[in-house]
Amino acid sequence: MKNLIAGGAFFFCGLAVAGDSGAWSGPYVGLFAADTRLVVQSDATAQRGALGMGFGVAEISDAMVGSMTYTDTARAHRVKPGVYAGYLWNQGALVYGIEADLQDGAKSRSSGLNTTQLERFPANQQQYEYDQAFNLHYLATLRGRFGYAQDNWLLYLTAGVAHAKLSTELNSYAPLLGPTAPPPAFLSSTTSSSANRTGWVAGLGGEFAVAPQLRIRAEYLYYDLGDTQVDAHSRVLYNTGALFSSANGRVKSEWTSSSARIGLTYSF
Repeated sequence: MKNLIAGGAFFFCGLAVAGDSGAWSGPYVGLFAADTRLVVQSDATAQRGALGMGFGVAEISDAMVGSMTYTDTARAHRVKPGVYAGYLWNQGALVYGIEADLQDGAKSRSSGLNTTQLERFPANQQQYEYDQAFNLHYLATLRGRFGYAQDNWLLYLTAGVAHAKLSTELNSYAPLLGPTAPPPAFLSSTTSSSANRTGWVAGLGGEFAVAPQLRIRAEYLYYDLGDTQVDAHSRVLYNTGALFSSANGRVKSEWTSSSARIGLTYSF
């Protein structure tokens, strides 16, 4: 019983030390788990490409391109690990500092099927099938922190720069349904791209000191990573292999993300 009382007294003394006005100052490192939500908003447009030989090719190609547009949103939730390091300064109850972190990313997919009646060719329909894969490979930030400390608690706001590697893969297939003479062969198209993007991040959080050098934290961050685009080239062939028509498409995607984090910090 005496040992238990002594241990409890030692623990609460540690909490009291952690709550001192200068206890938050100094360098620190930590590990966290992040529930990461990835949202990608895509808008597709298309323009007529090269035309082959044959009756009505230009008109049919115009009608096809006019229907090859869509707007879609891909979402995903993933729990990912990460690391962080930073430095804090105290001025009374005010705490400010800088922090850098790195975490694993997330993946999402979206797919759909659009069918449109052609105005000048009522016997035909344009069908457009697509499947998109989005990959947020990693996510890194460099942020300032500004907060208020009271006893063992620190509440803070944070904002800064976010950097990520993004990649997109687009698979599409756009056949024309209905009579054509001669019947064309519609080819599927696969296009991919990758890019590094820098955007902004902002959020808020709180930390609790459980010992002089050990803290637990919870925070929420929102990221805007800008946009990427994928250019696709689709071809339609006659059954003889000759070109019927082609179209040039562009898919522009806006990337945003958010993460709810639980972390464990060791301060020096």
